Amino acid sequence: MDAPDVDVKILININKKSVEKVILGEYTKVKIIDCSEYDLFAETI
Repeated sequence: MDAPDVDVKILININKKSVEKVILGEYTKVKIIDCSEYDLFAETI
């Protein structure tokens, strides 16, 4: 919350099967598969 441009982001792995599920600006269900110090990594469900 101190620096919105670098604080917590959820990065979603997009592939051919999931590209139709993800719409920019819309909510989508994801599964968190990994994390780093500041970010979460996810894939669509």
